[in-house]
Amino acid sequence: GLARSTDIAHRPEFAGRSVAWEAGQDWLAADLDWRELQALRCREPWPQRLQAFDGRYRILRLTDLLDLAQTESLRRDRPILVYPETKHPAWHRARGLDFVIALSDLCRDRGLRGPNAPVWWQSFEWDVLDALR
Repeated sequence: GLARSTDIAHRPEFAGRSVAWEAGQDWLAADLDWRELQALRCREPWPQRLQAFDGRYRILRLTDLLDLAQTESLRRDRPILVYPETKHPAWHRARGLDFVIALSDLCRDRGLRGPNAPVWWQSFEWDVLDALR
């Protein structure tokens, strides 16, 4: 959910849109459109970690993050690794949102497949990792 990693809980326009999720009430990215997601600001979900950048940045699309990593790799003359984690792929798939196919196609189209690709996928679902390999 978005409650820990964004400022959504402090935005009145989203107050009535939380749902029962895992350990309590939360907001799901799947329930918002891109315009609504762009209104949110990121925050560090772990209180023991650095909070200095909370509220400074918007949520990025994966394509934006990959573009940024590529730009910085060229500027710094070294690889910049992107380490995304898929969140609840089976839950999304059951609702007709199979993003694993889209992620696989995106990596293929950008030449980001194979053991030397600067993208390392995280997932708690092994079939997802196999598909993204």
